[in-house]
Amino acid sequence: MQKNYNKPKTWQDFELLCEHLFCVLYGKASRNGRQGQSQYGVDICGTLSEGGGYFGVQCKCKNNNHHSQITEAEIDAELNKAIEFKPSLSLFIFATTTERDSKIQEYIRFKNDEFSQSHKMHVSIYFWDCIEEMMDFHKEVGDWYEGVVHSSYAIDIKAVVANKQLQPKFTSVS
Repeated sequence: MQKNYNKPKTWQDFELLCEHLFCVLYGKASRNGRQGQSQYGVDICGTLSEGGGYFGVQCKCKNNNHHSQITEAEIDAELNKAIEFKPSLSLFIFATTTERDSKIQEYIRFKNDEFSQSHKMHVSIYFWDCIEEMMDFHKEVGDWYEGVVHSSYAIDIKAVVANKQLQPKFTSVS
């Protein structure tokens, strides 16, 4: 059963979540540049395993109150920037807080066909529900996102008899 996570309130929080998630998925990823710098449409960059080249992620945190959706125009604009990224990308991913949309999925499939042939760059999209599924599957990311801190303790319990009553004495074992 899938857990529902609260959507990030800011694009910075969403970008940080995506960085953690794509690090877990691909092993190496980091945010690209900083606000105000030319990023060529790539918020997060990493390397694919086994010499698969580079991947880039464009994070689109949308206003949750207005049911906004990622648009074809936004996709085109970011793809046109991404083809200028150096070294060239093998995979370009859109990550968005918007709901899954069949028309956008179809558009991404057409763009994938087009860009994989013309630029040897595959294109995909992860909507918020897919990101939630990945956080469930990669529990360490979901826990980090939710602010869960896992601590483990070793406790040595010794019986102490005082006044003819058995009382436990807890000592932390380091």
